[in-house]
Amino acid sequence: MHIQRPRINQINELAHKAGKLTVVGGPSVSGCPEYYPDFDVLHVGELGDAMDQMIEYLDTFRDRPTQQIRFETRDRLPLDQFPIPAYNLLNLNQYFIGSVQFSSGCPYRCEFCDIPELYGQNPRLKTPQQVLAELDTIMESGNPGGIYFVDDNFVGNRRAVTELLPHLVDWQKVNGYPVQFACEATLNLAQSPKLLELMREAYFGTVFCGIETPDPDALKFISKDQNLSMPILDAIKTLNRYGLEVVSGIIIGLDTDTPETCDRILDFIRLSNIPMLTINLLYALPKTPLWRRLEAEGRINFDDGRESNVEFLMPYEEVLEMWRRCITTAYEPEFLYDRFAYQCQHTYPNRIKLPKSEARVNKENIRRGLTMMANLFLRVGVFSSYRKTFWDMANLL
Repeated sequence: MHIQRPRINQINELAHKAGKLTVVGGPSVSGCPEYYPDFDVLHVGELGDAMDQMIEYLDTFRDRPTQQIRFETRDRLPLDQFPIPAYNLLNLNQYFIGSVQFSSGCPYRCEFCDIPELYGQNPRLKTPQQVLAELDTIMESGNPGGIYFVDDNFVGNRRAVTELLPHLVDWQKVNGYPVQFACEATLNLAQSPKLLELMREAYFGTVFCGIETPDPDALKFISKDQNLSMPILDAIKTLNRYGLEVVSGIIIGLDTDTPETCDRILDFIRLSNIPMLTINLLYALPKTPLWRRLEAEGRINFDDGRESNVEFLMPYEEVLEMWRRCITTAYEPEFLYDRFAYQCQHTYPNRIKLPKSEARVNKENIRRGLTMMANLFLRVGVFSSYRKTFWDMANLL
């Protein structure tokens, strides 16, 4: 989130040049309001009393204030009182994916993560009826084809999500399975077969797991013990058996990294057959145990132009080279397509068989599918440098 800081401040400058009053809020602002000193109005925190105060202020004053005004949430609005977003203002047929939130917060305390301090460790919840109402409202404004549950950890409260999932199953059946669901969850989801079967029945197709590293010692060091409750490769294969394609987060630059780390990560990618990964450099977020530890050790680097604010234990350029090699190798077309071929054989066939409902087979979806296929064939199959790899893959399907 903080990576958007330069652009956010640049937009503020442009608005001020046009004489406009500027307002900013959200996760980056709530985590580090000091990053945005030139905005006229800051909203810090979640939806609650500060939002009411800010709206009242904006209704009363139109001119820019002489100094920054900050509204900070003291009394958060419970999630079960959240209003339905104004989806009617959007044409969701123009979107690739929609989003819904069921819970906020995460019970775990990974060293690098600021979610527990921003949103709490006891997940706060919407009701299943709220979620269904949001899904209905989304469908009234168009069908993006996929809905992503943006919860920090979809299974942070397993009892609650176990109560939600049967409602999602029924909603899909009644509506003809118009969308595929996706979510973020901890890898130990693989140890909950009842949840996995319900997710399969509700047509969840993708789960993002913060695996971070295949090294058990590194996971212990960053307080990610929940990834050690069963062998990581076994957990991934379990999720695949329920039709869930795993997307993984990977972090490079941990204190436990060595010159062999890149090769170990690439071996893990090969063995796990995870097609899509976010491979990131370690970055210390304020209000995290990692920040406090590195600050005490004098290892926070504020120099502009660096890819990370962390003083790594390994040489900086060596860590950057490992990072670049991991990304470049992981996304070589042959390597990537091999992993997708694995998913086609071992994951996608495990999904439920969907009905040929009007919600799925209709003119808009056919038009969208033909457009995507034409673009794919033209841009990748004709003009790309890896077109032979593409057609070799296509011949396997």
